[in-house]
Amino acid sequence: MTGVATTTGTDTAGVRARTARATGAWLRTGTRLMTDNVPEPGSGRVLYVATLINSTGTGMFLASSALFFTRCVGLSAASVGTGLSLGALIGLAAGVPVGALADRRGPREVYACTLAIEATAMTAFVFVHAYWLFVVIATLTGTAATASYAARGPLVRVLGAARPTLLRARIRSATNLGIAIGGLGSAAALEVNTRSAYLTLVLLNAASFAACSGCVLRLPRAPATKKQGEKTSGGVWRDRPYAALTALNLVLMMQYPVLTLVLPLWIFDHTRVPHVLAAIAIPLNTLMVTVLQVRLTRGIESPTKAARVMVRAGLALLVSLTLMAAAAEVPTWLAIVLVPVSTVVYTLGEIWFSGAGYELSFELARQDAQGEYQGFYAMGGGLGRAVSTSVVTFACLVCGFPGWLLFGGLLLAAALPTPWVVGWAQRRTLESADPEPAV
Repeated sequence: MTGVATTTGTDTAGVRARTARATGAWLRTGTRLMTDNVPEPGSGRVLYVATLINSTGTGMFLASSALFFTRCVGLSAASVGTGLSLGALIGLAAGVPVGALADRRGPREVYACTLAIEATAMTAFVFVHAYWLFVVIATLTGTAATASYAARGPLVRVLGAARPTLLRARIRSATNLGIAIGGLGSAAALEVNTRSAYLTLVLLNAASFAACSGCVLRLPRAPATKKQGEKTSGGVWRDRPYAALTALNLVLMMQYPVLTLVLPLWIFDHTRVPHVLAAIAIPLNTLMVTVLQVRLTRGIESPTKAARVMVRAGLALLVSLTLMAAAAEVPTWLAIVLVPVSTVVYTLGEIWFSGAGYELSFELARQDAQGEYQGFYAMGGGLGRAVSTSVVTFACLVCGFPGWLLFGGLLLAAALPTPWVVGWAQRRTLESADPEPAV
């Protein structure tokens, strides 16, 4: 009996030791992944922190904006959606001219200015009392948001030095982390459910824009790439390979409402899985992007590699949409498995798509016109987001299972030509660099 007891005690101690080692390994891995997302001390870290502050405010606002506009301002849900969409669409026109301005005046100053405008516009929402005023401020907000993206692109290009794509991936990780923190932070205001609570969230979001602007002004001044008197815009409109890349990006950007809108409705109306699974997709997606965006972007070091990764992203998106659609056709136990698995595959595709897109948008652009090109690329992505809700809703919810497959096929069809577009752009660059033949 003593020997048995001793053996059992030894086995228990061994299990505990192995469990402790496994737990320690997981913790070290998680810590390493999160630490890897933060840039080294310097300008990159300042921009990372500024983004984290800004996105935290955005997360608070996004979680409460619909209730603020409907309950505090008195607008209908339909009019809020129409006004915000209209403002975002009009604002897309600011991308190219503001990007060109950043090329001439320097991206740091222009980016800080656009953030200050966003802070002012967000504060102005507090004083909205009529629909026309709401539309005006929403348009100003949408314009400033597009302008901010256009100005930030060349700033990331400068601060990221040889690896701007890696810095951009870290910024996206910070954005997802901040939105998650902000969403949790808004829970108290939503529970209180008073006008004062909602106004506080709006003003905190405005303060986050102002704080981000202040952080940006701490960065070293990035030199302008256009000289005084030199033509500042128009070249991107004649760059057909870059226009083709932007068009492909426009189509691929239409996948973003899948997790936030279409999958929850599909789960509720077309499957027999527990409805709680509809609430798992977004946190799982946010966590994966926060942790894995930088790690999975590290190997994307050239346009050629980015093109291959973009094709991989298209395949992953098609597979994930097929699995989501299949959740309505298979037994309940299998559907319960398919929902989280499809979310993981979808998120991998999203990470690969964004990482490859960063590399291509930077490296295929003219280096002396990064702002103009980033603004053009952002305009295409914004158009894709603008039409995405209607396209995805019709394809997946109205057309059902075949629609999911067709939409997934459309995303893959947009990803497949990327290597050809990259080759076209590289050939065009070589041709423009060749000296004129001697006569």
